This record gives sequence, C-alpha cells and structure tokens, in this order.
Amino acid sequence: MERPDDTRAGRLAAALDDFIRSSPDVEAAAIVSFDGLPMATALPDGLEEDRVGAMSAALLSLGEQAALGLGRGQLNQVFVEGEHGFVFLMSAEDQAVLAAVASRDAKIGFMLYEMRRAAQRIGKVLAIPSMPPPPAVDPAEATRTRPLDLVRGPEPQRDDAAGLFDQARAEHAVADRAEHAVADRAAHAVTDRPDHAVAGRAVPPNGATPHG
Repeated sequence: MERPDDTRAGRLAAALDDFIRSSPDVEAAAIVSFDGLPMATALPDGLEEDRVGAMSAALLSLGEQAALGLGRGQLNQVFVEGEHGFVFLMSAEDQAVLAAVASRDAKIGFMLYEMRRAAQRIGKVLAIPSMPPPPAVDPAEATRTRPLDLVRGPEPQRDDAAGLFDQARAEHAVADRAEHAVADRAAHAVTDRPDHAVAGRAVPPNGATPHG
C-alpha cells in the first residue's frame, strides 16, 4: 500500500508544511498551478483556496507580462505590500506558483530566502512524472486467464513408500510374465520333438545301435 508521503500530492503537502514551520510570520500559503488550480494549501478559515489560486495565477501572469514588456527580463517574484501585511508570489521552477501571505511584521529578506528554498523543492517534486496507479484486475477475469494447472491447484504428491511398492509390484508382474513365457516354450519343445529322440539320446533311423 502506498503511503501518502510517497504520492506527488503528499510530497507537495510536506514541502508546504516545512515552509510554514520554517517561516513563523507566514499566515497562509498555497501551491497553485499556472491555471489557478490549487495543488496544496494551508489557509485559514477566512480564505477560499479557489480564490487564492485564481488571484495568484493572475498576479503572476500580469507580473511576467510587465517584466517582459518593460524590458526587465524573466520575472523572479511578485511582492505586494498592503496595510496589514504582505503577499509573495514566486515561480516554482516553472512548474507552479508558490504563494505566501505574511504579517506586517514579517522580515522580507528572510521570507524571500525561505520561499526560494521551498520553490526549488516544489519544482523538483513536480518535475518527476507521476506514475499512474496499476489497473484493477477483476478476480473472475484473472481466474479465466490463468493456466489450467494454477486453477486446479497442484497435484497431490504420493507417499514415497507407496511409490516404491507400486514399482516393486510392476517389476514382479513383468518377471511372472517372462517366467510363464519360458515355461510355455519348453512345453511346446517336448511335445513337438520326433519319436527317435528318447531320453536325450539320438537314435539312428534304422534302429541300430552304433558301436565304438
């Protein structure tokens, strides 16, 4: 089973949590796609993540257009100062937008330093392609496609003593058949021999007994 921290969403949430813990002046933070879709958020009850996502993406897009249009090159960050605090927007390795809302007493230099660290980590997480989950397998379909021997299960193994007994019985049967065959051939040989062969002594055809 895959742990939450092993997924892309889990790694993004962990990076955002680490950023908030390292920056005590942060009151709200979010990771937003360039389309304005929230990917990970840590917001108080008064802020809606959809609104934060839409405004963050719009501000970053306007900032990029302004930087390029005024000949300032690629945009690094957007910094908004209000009566009650600050809003920071920073691109996460061209993969997403990191947005942070800080209090009026926030140290700007420290905030930007921590945001760069977090943005680099978030960009590395998003640069790794997410692996799709394995397709679900219907148990009935898996049973139909398995080999027949796996469906039936393994054949039971016979006891060694029983196997030796069967082998000895088969050898004994072969020996009996061979013995009967020899006896039958001997019987036919005695019945078919001529009358002049008696008691194993050859008798000449004319009945005379040979002399030394």
